[in-house]
Amino acid sequence: MFSTLGDGKIVKGLAGVPTEGPVLFVGYHMLMGLELFPLVERFLSEKNIMVRGLAHPNLFLRTFESSSSEFFVGDWVKVFGGLPVTASNFFKLLSEKSHVLLYPGGAREALHYKGEEYNLFWPDQPEFVRMAARFGAKIVPFGVVGEDDIAEVIALCFWFHNVLNFGRWKDSERTFESSSSEFFVGDWVKVFGGLPVTASNLFKLLSEKSHVLLYPGGAREALHYKGEEYKLFWPDQPEFVRMAARFGAKIVPFGVVGEDDIAEMVLDYHDLIKIPVVNDFIRDASRNTIRVRDKTSGEVANQELFIPGLLPKIPGRFYYLFGKPIEIKGRKEFLKDKELANQLYLQIKSEVESNMAFLIKKREEDPYRSVIDRTLYKALYAPSHEVPTFEP
Repeated sequence: MFSTLGDGKIVKGLAGVPTEGPVLFVGYHMLMGLELFPLVERFLSEKNIMVRGLAHPNLFLRTFESSSSEFFVGDWVKVFGGLPVTASNFFKLLSEKSHVLLYPGGAREALHYKGEEYNLFWPDQPEFVRMAARFGAKIVPFGVVGEDDIAEVIALCFWFHNVLNFGRWKDSERTFESSSSEFFVGDWVKVFGGLPVTASNLFKLLSEKSHVLLYPGGAREALHYKGEEYKLFWPDQPEFVRMAARFGAKIVPFGVVGEDDIAEMVLDYHDLIKIPVVNDFIRDASRNTIRVRDKTSGEVANQELFIPGLLPKIPGRFYYLFGKPIEIKGRKEFLKDKELANQLYLQIKSEVESNMAFLIKKREEDPYRSVIDRTLYKALYAPSHEVPTFEP
């Protein structure tokens, strides 16, 4: 991460970010919000600051319901040949001479604890052997490894189980409900400082002198289409400028790049809406979506919620640049003069675009842009060392 000092010098780290609030960070929302976790973690570790994000209200809904009575998430398992693991289904598949995939360790292996990778947790009874013998099935033992090359378990599965209590699918109603009335997925957003993006919440956070994270492009940027990476979709109105001026908040424009080093988008909204069944999902989700803006807000109001089809790449690196803080304390003219507020708004937008252009150019000079190079560096120089990057 890079930040900009008061004299305009770009430095590594967050030294250029104001410690005293209120501060309003305004920037680009990367694909699927991939930039959020590293950003929040870095501010906590380096500045001891909890960044308060303003998130889409849909993240705070307590239930997820499909309005379609014909298709729901569990049906996707069936599309790919899956059936509930029962003796009767096992009997049926073998009697049909199917190729059956069985995991005796089941969820206990799939959701194992730290340090248990590649341990088998099979039942004491040979449940499947006699059933296979009954139908003369060929039994093919197989092994698979690689999970430890993809990710590291940092939280115990049983801890998540106790906190979230998982939840349950109610097939008759086709809804997902949290079995805990006290904690659900939306609460995790709150744990990390998030609140629904509303004018009243922005007012509240700035009045409390918080460090607030705001994405004017919102879901339109986070769920952009093919070829639209690093393109801003901001509303026509300078929504946040006058609110920031009211509380004398420092505005910090920032840019972030790296999504194109993580994955390639192969299916966007326009592709998915042409696929039968999938288009029903998207339309149902759109009908039930809370609209943050109306259609008069321009392209940013086009907030069709969907999960893009992504083709993973060998991971690269995320780069952040926080611009020079813009001081507007005491400048009451922004409250009265809409044209002046709009000029500052366009200046902030231009700085976000400039920050991203700078990072896209400079990352070509980073010798450790690839995860392979960074892994080798950590192996040679100890994992606690921060991997170097380009000089700003």
